[in-house]
Amino acid sequence: MQIDRSFIDRIKREVSLEGYISRFTKIERRGKRYFALCPFHNEKTPSFTISPELQLYHCFGCGKSGDLFKFVMEYERVDFNRAREILSEYSGIPVYTKISGADKLYEEKQELYHFNQIACEYFVESLNSDYGKSARKYLQDRGLSSFEIQNFKIGYALPGFNSFIDKFGNNPKQQEMALKLGLIKESSNQKGNYYDFYRNRVMFPILDLKNHIVGFGGRLLGESNEAKYINSPSSIIYDKGGMFYNLPNAIESIRKTRVAILVEGYMDVIGLFSKRFENVVAPLGTSLTQAQIRMIKNYADKMVIMLDGDNAGKKAAVRACEVCLKEGLNAEVVLLSEGIDPYDLSQSKSKHEIDEILLNALPLSKFLLSETMEYANKQSIPEKKKKALEKLFSLVKEMGSETDKQSYLIEGAKILGLEESAVLKDFSKGEYHSIAVSQKYNPSPKILDKKIKPSKEVLCERYIIAKVILYNEFFKYADKIWELEFQDSENAFLWEYIYTKFVNGEPVTPDIASSSELSDSTMENLIPLLIEEKEINLQTSNLESLESIFIGLIQQHRISIYEKKIQKIKLKTELSNDEKHNQIKSLKEIIDKLKKTF
Repeated sequence: MQIDRSFIDRIKREVSLEGYISRFTKIERRGKRYFALCPFHNEKTPSFTISPELQLYHCFGCGKSGDLFKFVMEYERVDFNRAREILSEYSGIPVYTKISGADKLYEEKQELYHFNQIACEYFVESLNSDYGKSARKYLQDRGLSSFEIQNFKIGYALPGFNSFIDKFGNNPKQQEMALKLGLIKESSNQKGNYYDFYRNRVMFPILDLKNHIVGFGGRLLGESNEAKYINSPSSIIYDKGGMFYNLPNAIESIRKTRVAILVEGYMDVIGLFSKRFENVVAPLGTSLTQAQIRMIKNYADKMVIMLDGDNAGKKAAVRACEVCLKEGLNAEVVLLSEGIDPYDLSQSKSKHEIDEILLNALPLSKFLLSETMEYANKQSIPEKKKKALEKLFSLVKEMGSETDKQSYLIEGAKILGLEESAVLKDFSKGEYHSIAVSQKYNPSPKILDKKIKPSKEVLCERYIIAKVILYNEFFKYADKIWELEFQDSENAFLWEYIYTKFVNGEPVTPDIASSSELSDSTMENLIPLLIEEKEINLQTSNLESLESIFIGLIQQHRISIYEKKIQKIKLKTELSNDEKHNQIKSLKEIIDKLKKTF
């Protein structure tokens, strides 16, 4: 069956957001908007607002934002597919429609799933044959029981270049599918000649959430110059950067605990799973990706990262933490001893002992700050502190959340024994390479409670983009917007994102704010502005007036950037007074010209 593409449009047309949300919290109309006590956090004063015109919601208390589908996913804690089913049941609008024989992609996927299943059965059969003795011994020596081998459908790819080919190569259709799935490869020397991709390897099938076998990982046996692990290439049924090993087995436990344990490899997963840690998953031969984190966030509120205890494992943990932080997923890190991996841990420790290790996991911030700043501290010399702060600033400037930025800067200041206000000020000015390092440290309670507000330039960028989304006529000023020196990387990405859609003839509407391609922090920043702007625009229906305001925002942004440049020139000690005067004069002339001609 195939998802009916018109389903989402019908739901948005026929199911009102305010009507659906009113089932869970009492809503009250005030002017053009509805207000309610937020269903996502406890509060006494309503801060949850709904725009019926835009069919978007935003909570000014916890920052949750989105459309109807996002609300169902957040409130019910389900993925997008389940949210569709819930809304289908609620509205009576069918999610699925019958497919026609012309749906070649659907049919091709079904054929590939089926062929992978046959291949898996062949590998299992090979493991249990006389030829699989060495593979069975390897698995037994590693401590795997027959139940675990069966449960994870572990198999064996025979040695030699033609074992798989001999089994399936005589059928042209099967040969074609094996080639697409990476089970066989074409010889680079002889066109039309094929060989087995997996040879003398223990085989681990990879399943999607519907329990389709979509790929394989193979672990080499014996001595060889070949890679120890190889994996299926990406295909129309397998996206290694968007899936996890063992997710079908782990999904229910992750949903219940709201925690996912991340390990590196197949054996790590199997070892911990056998100790009843059923919420364990692993990436598929790649570093952790943003797509994987966005997917796991549908089920988990936290990820516990437990990678190998060597330098490579520590670096991988840092990368994983950075991705979690960027995507807004809480994370903790378990530091294992040198030379120990999670599988070793599962074989040498009891479940209770591993539970204790997990309970003592480091918070993401503590681990990431220590690693990023190379363990500099209050006693470090100024030069080391300066280098540590530069690395901290490089990390923080990539974060989407202003709250996260503030938290990390303040925590970094504490670690180094520096004035919080000085660190925050240097960061806000963008002075990543001219940091005055002081040994003095005086915590400021006011700073701890105060969220870093976006600069007027950043806010101006958001308003410009919001107005373009609401009034596509303003795309005629695209050349002027491209000339802006964006001060926020998320704003720059969002502008490029909507502009690309526009020039490709795709609709640019407020619905875009809840696109899965945008980060949560982008939505949280954009949606309240769209709601606010829509309300203002309803009161000011004159397009000329709105256009005048829009032009003023572009002008204001450019002038503000030049004024900042003037202030920076004034502070430069390496310039003579004459040089400062000439540069400032040149910038002021540009400002005057902007005021007159724009």
